[in-house]
Amino acid sequence: MTAPGVNLDNCADEPIHIPGSVQSHGVLFAFDAGGRLCAWSANARQEFGFAPERNQPMGSLGLPEVVLDFLGGATRPGSAPDGSPQLLEVDIEGRDYDLVVHGFDGRTIAEFERREI
Repeated sequence: MTAPGVNLDNCADEPIHIPGSVQSHGVLFAFDAGGRLCAWSANARQEFGFAPERNQPMGSLGLPEVVLDFLGGATRPGSAPDGSPQLLEVDIEGRDYDLVVHGFDGRTIAEFERREI
């Protein structure tokens, strides 16, 4: 099903294509090779209830153990030799998210997209 008025011709005009933007129902974290937080979206505190800090270890973010295990596995050398994203469905504080993890420019990018029910 598609939204009224949305088609392949005007799809590229959607705000998701604005560089540097994260959708309001998504949260992004970026980790360096040592598993320390190096960037995050502005809405992380609002969405997850904690204030991230630069160089904070992945394990101290207050994310569920299943997420930390997944992130640890996704960042292990050789876990995704073709660079393809790895996906996980997860519940955080009673909300369902799709978690997509991939590498870019020596960083591990974790994108949480809230599922609306």
